[in-house]
Amino acid sequence: MNVNAVTMPSRDSSSHQLFITWCLLVSLYTFILYIVWDVGVLTRLYLIDKSFLSIIISILFFATTLHCGIHSFHTAQQLHQARTIETYLAHHPHQAILYQQGTLAWHAQDGQAPPLHTHKTLHNYLRDTILQRKQDYHDSISSHDMTERYLQPLYDHAEHGWFMADVMIKLGLLGTVVGFIIMLSTITRIDSLDIDTVRMLLVTMGTGMATALYTTLVGLICALLVIFQYRPLDKGGQSLAHHMCRIALLNPSSTPSQPTPSQPKNR
Repeated sequence: MNVNAVTMPSRDSSSHQLFITWCLLVSLYTFILYIVWDVGVLTRLYLIDKSFLSIIISILFFATTLHCGIHSFHTAQQLHQARTIETYLAHHPHQAILYQQGTLAWHAQDGQAPPLHTHKTLHNYLRDTILQRKQDYHDSISSHDMTERYLQPLYDHAEHGWFMADVMIKLGLLGTVVGFIIMLSTITRIDSLDIDTVRMLLVTMGTGMATALYTTLVGLICALLVIFQYRPLDKGGQSLAHHMCRIALLNPSSTPSQPTPSQPKNR
């Protein structure tokens, strides 16, 4: 048995757990959405909402969900590549990643070595850490800034989700205000209290109240569903940053002389 053999992460479900989690969540959302539409609640909601804010919130929700899916897929790919390279370097301390003629290459050719055709973010990070080591920079501030420049975009995708969730909640609250304005606007135009006027008043007040409650409900539900999607993406970005720093530490040609930046606090 070859003692130097190492089991590399395979392309199974665990390699893309982040994207699979997103797919499961979207599948659950789709099932619930079909049930709500089938019983007629969704149609009634959009017809009653005179502010049209429920439609705007729904459009933002679908666009944000698509954004989360795209970045979950790319982050899952980068996580698989980073874990594979990190595992190989940990079991082969004699190996090193070099940057030659504009491409990344292994110091020694090995049939077990994983390919270095990595995602652009990981590729550029490894390239710059190697070039920094070659130029023998000792300025800890410049090194820290260089590392943060590549790690920060990994967290920005999740920040977009938190921002959109907050926008959906605010739009729901705005719909509450609009609904109450619709409900109370009829009172100022009442000249007499005959049966027809009272009937019209009740219909208008009911429409305003429904608008206020439905927009608030849609905003809160969509915000919660967005948070459930972006939480795994946030964790995936932090995990990817950890693996990237580990690769830089394990790679002899790019090991920095200063500590790596700390992970951001969990939200």
